[in-house]
Amino acid sequence: MNDIIFSVLLIFGIINLIWIGVQFVSRKKLVGLHVFALFYSISYFITPSIEHFVPSVVGDEATWAAKFNGGNQFFTVLFVLLGYLGAVLTYYLTMRARRAKEIVVRDQRRPILLFVWLCLILSVLCILVYSIQYGGLLAALKDAAMIRAGGGDDLLQTEGNFLFLKYLIPIGAFSLLGLATLKLEYDYANILLTMVCTVVVVLGFLMMAGRNRFLGLGLALFILYFSTLGAKAKFTPKRMLIILGALCVGYFVLLYGKQFFASMSADSVSQAFEQRLANSNDDNQFKILQNFEHHYASIGVADAYVYGPKGMRYFVDVINAPLSILPTRLVGMEKPVPISVFNTYMITGVYDSRIPPGLIAFGVYSLGYLGVPVLMIVYGYLLALLDRSMVQPGFKRIIVPWVIVTLVVAGGSGDPRVLMYSLLPALFACALVIPLRKRIVFR
Repeated sequence: MNDIIFSVLLIFGIINLIWIGVQFVSRKKLVGLHVFALFYSISYFITPSIEHFVPSVVGDEATWAAKFNGGNQFFTVLFVLLGYLGAVLTYYLTMRARRAKEIVVRDQRRPILLFVWLCLILSVLCILVYSIQYGGLLAALKDAAMIRAGGGDDLLQTEGNFLFLKYLIPIGAFSLLGLATLKLEYDYANILLTMVCTVVVVLGFLMMAGRNRFLGLGLALFILYFSTLGAKAKFTPKRMLIILGALCVGYFVLLYGKQFFASMSADSVSQAFEQRLANSNDDNQFKILQNFEHHYASIGVADAYVYGPKGMRYFVDVINAPLSILPTRLVGMEKPVPISVFNTYMITGVYDSRIPPGLIAFGVYSLGYLGVPVLMIVYGYLLALLDRSMVQPGFKRIIVPWVIVTLVVAGGSGDPRVLMYSLLPALFACALVIPLRKRIVFR
C-alpha cells in the first residue's frame, strides 16, 4: 500500500516540477508561487518518495525519516497534498480578486542610490560592532561555524551586549538588489560601488556561516531580474550560461557549504576543506536531499506530540516569535522555547533546536490536522500579496524578492522564530524606505 501512496506522491512531484519549468520558460517570470512550489515539491514530494523507494541512494543515516512515519502514510500524504492545494488555490483566488491599480512611474534613481548607500553603511557598522565582540574581523570569521553551532560564549572578548546585530548584517543584500534595480530599470550601473557591496555582503554572510543566505540572495536576484524584464527577457546563450552556472554554484554551496564553513577555523582553509571532503562519505550527490527530509518526517512526530500527552500549541509559537528577537543580554528576560526544540527532542531525544518541523508539521503542532489548512491558506494569501507587490517598480522590487525567499525558505522551516530573525533585515530596510519616499524631496 505504501508503494502506491509514495508512487502517487512522486508522480505529483515530477508533474509539479515540470509545471514550474513550463511556466518559467513560457512566461519568463519567476514569482513567489514558483519558488514555493519548487521547495514544497522537493521537501514533501520528491525527498520522501526517493527515501522510501531507494533509501541507500540518500544514505543509511537518512532513514530516520521513515522510522518516525510508520503509521498511516495515507493520512500523512493526504494532508501534504491538501496543504499544497490549499495554498495554491488561495493564491490564485487572491490574485484574481485584485483590483486594477494605476501604476505611477517616477524617476527614483537618486532615492534608490541613497538607499543603497544606507544599507551598505548599516551592514558595515553591524559587521564591525558584531566582530568586535569576538576580538575583530578575522577572529569572528575564523570561529563563525563554532559560533553558529552555539559555542560562541566561550569566545567572547566583551560582555556580548551587541550580538543581536548579527541578524542585521544581511541588510547589505539590499544594496546589491538596489543596484540591480538601478541597472534593470534605469540602465544605471556603478561598477566600483557594486564591487564594494559584493565584498561587504560576502564578508557578512561568511561571518554568519550560513548557506541559505547566499542561495537566498541569488534567488532574490533571479526573481528581481525576471519580474522587471518579463517578456523582454531573452534566453540568449550568454544568459543561459549564466543561469546554468548560477544553478551549479548554488548546488555545490548547498552540498558542501557546511564543510567549507567548518574549515574556516583552520590556518589553511583550502587544505582543511579538501581534507574534510576526502574524509567524508558524501560522495553520493543525492545526499543533498538530507537537507529536506525533516519536513516530511516531522509530520508523524507532530502527530505523536499533539495526540499524545502534550496536546496542541494553538499557534503560541507565532506569538512568541517577536519575543525571540529581543536581545537577552540587554533586556534580561528569558526567551521562550521554540518549536524546533520540541521537534528535535521528539526525533532524536536531544534537547536542541537543529531540526525545525516544516510547514505541515507546524500546522499539526499548532491546531492538530485542522491547523494544516488554516496555516496553508494564510501562506498562500501572503504569497499572493507579495507577488502583487512586484508589479510596482522601485523600492518594492528591491525588498519584496528577499521577503519572498525568506517566507519560502525560513517560513518553510515551520519555526516562526527562524522566520522572524530572517525578516529583521527586510523590516529595517522598510524603515529606511519610509523617509526616502515620504519626506526627502529631490529637486
